[in-house]
Amino acid sequence: VFRGPSPTGGTIHFGTYVDDCIYFGTDDETEAWFERELGSRLTIEFMGDLSYYLGVHYEWGHLPDGRLTVHCSQPGYIYKMLDDFGLTNAHGVPTPYRSGHLIDRNPHDGKSPEEKPQLVTAYRSIVGGLNWLSLSTLTAMGARGVLENALQAL
Repeated sequence: VFRGPSPTGGTIHFGTYVDDCIYFGTDDETEAWFERELGSRLTIEFMGDLSYYLGVHYEWGHLPDGRLTVHCSQPGYIYKMLDDFGLTNAHGVPTPYRSGHLIDRNPHDGKSPEEKPQLVTAYRSIVGGLNWLSLSTLTAMGARGVLENALQAL
């Protein structure tokens, strides 16, 4: 996350993660200046108000006194995972582990993981997606704190 003054008198806040960027200014003139300057140096597409960033959904609003509010959630990523793995109609069930009992009720099929690359890839994708989701929740909470601090400083 970077923060700096603009010649319009405002402040620009800029965050980047690999090739995904997010920015906001303390006023419309600052954001317009930033878009002009960055657009004159790079081929870039400004996509309007932020709605999704790194799997997090943002909903913007205003309080009666005019202050900006934001609600962050991750249902889009969760629904995408369910859809990608054909689990949109799945129903959760409790799965307690008991020592000494098989975790998988299906008998071993006699094939090594090397013999079923599609299944191994799908399994890794599911586990990786769940891991990312758990870690990105912490990241989103951190980003929310940064945004809250920046907005309170205005």
